[in-house]
Amino acid sequence: MSFAKLRPALVIHEGKRDVIVAFISSRIPAELSDTDVLITSKQPAFKGTGLKTDSVIKLDKIATVLKELVVGELGEIDENLRDKFAVSYFITI
Repeated sequence: MSFAKLRPALVIHEGKRDVIVAFISSRIPAELSDTDVLITSKQPAFKGTGLKTDSVIKLDKIATVLKELVVGELGEIDENLRDKFAVSYFITI
């Protein structure tokens, strides 16, 4: 039996059988792209995300995943982060 490393992701849309997610990485590039949304421990809402370290939401890394593969919920993003996400998302369309 093989085990895959668990990875955090931001749910963009939840359907009946699957979810659309944007990947989250703790590897923050030296230069953020237009499709990156930075989340740092200095932000007031960081604790609510459930992330352990500064991270970046990679809006250029989108996937559709079966709900049965989702292990659990880490946390939520607040309105301020949602606004950053919306701005970044619409820029990249």
